[in-house]
Amino acid sequence: MKKDILRRAFLWVLAVLMLTGIAMPAALAEEEPCTLWLVTEESTSDGMNAAITAEAAQFEEENPGVSIKIDILPNQKNERAEYLETLREKMRNGEGPDIFMLPTRTVLALDGITYRRIEALFPDVAHEMESGTFADVSSFYDQDTALDKGALNQSIMNAGTRDSARYVLPLRFSAQVIFAFEELLADSNISEASLTRNIDGMMQIALDTKNKTLAACADVSSMPTVFSGFASNDIPAPDTQQIASYMKRYQALRAMRGAEEIESSGRFDFLLYHNEPFPAAYNDLLCDGLNFLAASKKTDATLLTYPQRTTRGDTVAYVVYYGAVSSSCKAPETAYEFLRRFLMEDAVGDNEQTLLHGEWRLSPLENGWPVRTTGSVAALWEKVADKLSDGKLKDVQLNDADFPVMETQFDIVYFPVRNKAAAILSQLNDANNNYAATDVDIDALANDLIASLAKNTNQ
Repeated sequence: MKKDILRRAFLWVLAVLMLTGIAMPAALAEEEPCTLWLVTEESTSDGMNAAITAEAAQFEEENPGVSIKIDILPNQKNERAEYLETLREKMRNGEGPDIFMLPTRTVLALDGITYRRIEALFPDVAHEMESGTFADVSSFYDQDTALDKGALNQSIMNAGTRDSARYVLPLRFSAQVIFAFEELLADSNISEASLTRNIDGMMQIALDTKNKTLAACADVSSMPTVFSGFASNDIPAPDTQQIASYMKRYQALRAMRGAEEIESSGRFDFLLYHNEPFPAAYNDLLCDGLNFLAASKKTDATLLTYPQRTTRGDTVAYVVYYGAVSSSCKAPETAYEFLRRFLMEDAVGDNEQTLLHGEWRLSPLENGWPVRTTGSVAALWEKVADKLSDGKLKDVQLNDADFPVMETQFDIVYFPVRNKAAAILSQLNDANNNYAATDVDIDALANDLIASLAKNTNQ
C-alpha cells in the first residue's frame, strides 16, 4: 500500500512537471536512436571535409543516440552521374539525405594542382529554396538565442530566406574587393574617388587615361558583379546593346594591359620583395585579401579597401558554401542543431589550408569568408600567417579593424549558377598573343551571352 501511494505521488509530480513545462532531466528522456544522413562534396583546399568530420564526432559525443552518416559525392564523371541519378530518385520518394553541406561553385580543388569541374547536385540553390527541397528552419533559427546573430553578416544570411522563411544557412561567401595602397595612388595620380565609382565609370576613366592600374580594377568578368540584373530578380537584366558596350571596353582594357600586367596584378608580396609597385588591384575577397593586409602592415603602408560596384552602383556578394536541412528529414531540429555549429565562434577558423601551386594560400575555388565576420580576420590569419611569404609575415597581427570592408551590408547577395560567361568573354582577347583584341563579332557574342544567362547566375 505504501509503495502504491509513493508511486502515485511520483506520477502526480511527474504530470505537474510536464504540464507546467518544466524541463525534464536529460537522463529521464527516452529518445529513439536518430541517424542523420549528410551529403557533401570532396574538399581539400578549404578543409570542410575535415571540419564536418570533426564536428560530427563531437556532436555524436554530446548527443548519445544521434549518429551522422557522412557521404562524399563522387567526382568522377560517370560514377557521379549514376550516383546523382540514384540520389535524386530517393529524394523524389522522400528517402533522401537529411542534411546538405555543399559549395556553390562547380570546380573542386582535389589537391594542390588538380581541379575538376563537376555537375552540381543543385545547379540553382535559389530554385530549390522555392520548390520545397529544403525544410523551413525559421522556428529553430529565430529562437536560437545562443547563436550570436549580431556577429553574422545579415545581408549574407538574408540570402537563405524566401518570404521570411529560412531554408538555407549560408556559411561562406565572397565578393570582389578593390585593394589600393594610398601612397602609391598619389604617385600614380589616381584619386580615391575613381576607385569607388561603379564599374562603368572605372572602365571609362581607365580607357581615357590609359591607366593600367584602373584598368586592372575594372577588369571584371563575373557578370553579376558587373550587371545587377544578373544577380537580382528585382532588377531588369541588361539588353544586348549594354552587354556589347561592356564587352568592347573589356576587350580594350585587356589589350591595353597585356599579359605581363594581367599576371602581375594579383601579386601581394611586391612590397616585401621590392618588385615593381602596383598601386591597386581587385581580387576575390579571400584569395589575397589577408596577404594584402599583412604586407601593408609589415611595410607601414596604408591599405584602402572598397567593395566593387556594378554598373548601377550596387555592392554584390555571393554565397560560396551553405548548409540546408532536407524537407524529408524526420529530425529537422536535430539537423539544424548540427548545422548551426558552423556559425559559432569556434568554427570561424576551422578551415585547413593546402599547398596550391607551391604556395600556401587560401583557395578561392571552394573556400570563402565566414558569414560570421566578427572575429574572422584574426581567426583566419592565425591559420596561415606562418605559411606565407617564407614566414616574413608571421609576426604581423591582424584584426577586424584592419579590414572594415568585411562589415559591408551588400545590396545584392546571390547563389551562383553555372553559365557560359567566362568562355564567351575569353573569345574577346588572344591569351597567346599578349591579349590582343580578336576580330570576333561582339554583337553576336553579346546575344550568345544573353541567351545563356538567367537570373541569379554566375560564371
